[in-house]
Amino acid sequence: MAAGIPALVLLSGNCHALTPLVDAQRRASCDARRRLERQLATEAPSAFSLATLLCCEERVHKPVAEIEYEVEQQVHELAQRARLRVDLLRLLDRDSMSEPQRVATAVSTSLFGSQGAADDADAAFFAGNLADYYDPRNSFVDCVLSRRQGIPISLSLVYVEVCARLGLEMVGLNTPAHLLVAPADASVPFVVDPFDRGAVLPSPAAAELVAANA
Repeated sequence: MAAGIPALVLLSGNCHALTPLVDAQRRASCDARRRLERQLATEAPSAFSLATLLCCEERVHKPVAEIEYEVEQQVHELAQRARLRVDLLRLLDRDSMSEPQRVATAVSTSLFGSQGAADDADAAFFAGNLADYYDPRNSFVDCVLSRRQGIPISLSLVYVEVCARLGLEMVGLNTPAHLLVAPADASVPFVVDPFDRGAVLPSPAAAELVAANA
């Protein structure tokens, strides 16, 4: 049986009716692949754009532009929410945080909650999917954005992208059995664990976490 084709349609005997559907799926897949190749050919391909285009290859029933638009809208809203928190932190805490730490803290709070506040169970917040870690949807950025669940790499992709829109460049740290993110500027001394509700860790605490996972 052809993958992705409902059994009821095949049993109907009207195989000609499948042709437009199959053609549309092939066109969508080819379009996503062409865009993916163009992105890979650029000097500095965006990891988040690549992740979005990989989703498009899987969602052959949906136009590439529609998926890209939905992902963009959701990330834009997340960035806007985080931007408001950055502005608030600037007013309330002028001296104790560096600007990069202020942005990272605002993004963590916006995406993951307030580390124990009463509303942290709100469905609007992201969380690591410990209950079903190997669910394939944890790896597709469009599903992660809609379900608010993911694994370290997919949650890190969302986190890094939101930070980038607020002017903070973050990079992945491939630590043993885990993935953390940190400012691209190595002189800024903190690390973030998106899988642990966006915990912002000073460098010594991050070193302890890495040693524990080694």
